[in-house]
Amino acid sequence: MNRAIISKQLSLPVAERIYKTDSIENVANELEKAISQQATGLIKVKQKNEVTWQTVQSALKENEAAVEFISFPFYRESKFTDTVQYAAIVIRKNEQPHFVLLGTEQQIGWCLTGGKLDGKQTRVNSLYRSSIKGASNETFAGDSLYSILWKPLMPYLQGINTVSYSPDGLLHKVAFHALPVAKDKLLIDEYRLQEYTSIRQIAEQSSQDTKWNSAYLMGNADFNTLPVTNTKEEIVSTRSNSVHSNDSWVSLPGTEKEISTLQPLFSSKGISVSATSGINATEEKFKLLNNHSPSLIHLATHGFFLPNPKIKKQSGAVVTSDENNYALQENPLMRSGVIMAGANKAWAGQKIPANTEDGIVTAYEIAQLNLNGTMLVVLSACETALGDLQGNGTEGIFGLQRAFKIAGVKNLIVSLWQVPDKETAEMMGIFYKNMLDGITVREAFYQTQKEMRSKYPPYSWAAFVLVE
Repeated sequence: MNRAIISKQLSLPVAERIYKTDSIENVANELEKAISQQATGLIKVKQKNEVTWQTVQSALKENEAAVEFISFPFYRESKFTDTVQYAAIVIRKNEQPHFVLLGTEQQIGWCLTGGKLDGKQTRVNSLYRSSIKGASNETFAGDSLYSILWKPLMPYLQGINTVSYSPDGLLHKVAFHALPVAKDKLLIDEYRLQEYTSIRQIAEQSSQDTKWNSAYLMGNADFNTLPVTNTKEEIVSTRSNSVHSNDSWVSLPGTEKEISTLQPLFSSKGISVSATSGINATEEKFKLLNNHSPSLIHLATHGFFLPNPKIKKQSGAVVTSDENNYALQENPLMRSGVIMAGANKAWAGQKIPANTEDGIVTAYEIAQLNLNGTMLVVLSACETALGDLQGNGTEGIFGLQRAFKIAGVKNLIVSLWQVPDKETAEMMGIFYKNMLDGITVREAFYQTQKEMRSKYPPYSWAAFVLVE
């Protein structure tokens, strides 16, 4: 309850807030601390079954390896420096773990964004030999990134065809499967790659089949709550983000076909389906899933992740008054979210009637929901894998990914960059057909990647990653 009040107040301009969020935040923190203390006994019981590298190793097959990426301040001359070093711990069957030094944060940051560590990935063409329109003239930074992150691991991956990995820090922004190994070869052509929040999950995997009983689908939301007046020329083809309050979220016609294709597919498999679109694709309906979460949630809409205003100021960028209230928030979970019906009103700074949701579902709000019954959330939107890196990345990435995990969701499919509407709809159709044929989510996703790889350049499909 306290967190819900905080979320509502933070979404308002400071002058319109009724409560002081700091005081409510303190109360919420104290309550959570008390709950945590009461859970200490349960934690001690769990520690008896602590997962070690030997436990992970025992779960691996001969042709499998686990890679835990780590980052840490570089230590030189008896003191820690400002340099952040990356490394990897490689575990494979019947061998001691291998510790492999990789590159520095500065080197990786240059490959990702040209050196701008502002949370946004802007060099998709350069990284993945891919282009939205025509060929890219940029230097292929992906070649450098492969040399920094993966080439040093190769001596320890001989005879391996499946690699389970856990990213750290800036590596949350890397589409490993699309890294170029050679001119016409990607990493997905060499390995089956599986991303985990932590490689300890390899030892905790359940072999039980997933039962898909119910699904919630949302797409083609009316962001204006009025008939869409855009012409065909004005409709953009990517599920892109927006920053300034004078921008508007535009309609996504491809998502209507996406939802209308998926609904009968699920129904034919005996899955109970709830589908919302247009003015009915509201935040209120989405939040009704709290404590009543379906097996699967599919959100085909816009997603957003806004840069940290502190970092923008430090880099010399001007934070102007025309930026909406979400862009000014320091809490990263308030600067990340998904867009639903009617969101353009609040995004433009207009007043929303009391007791009415604004259509902007932040990661902060999602984290307050109970979605323990949901096995898979698919965010068929742009940049939903992004977020702020906390503690130099050691605390993970704070955004939609973290929010849905806190809410109890088991698996997530999220994206690293702006995704094309048409190809995304096609990819989702292929993925669900594969999954509902009775194979695991992981296998269905891998087969879908391979099929899309055979048809399109990485830009069209490689943004999506499965996080377990």
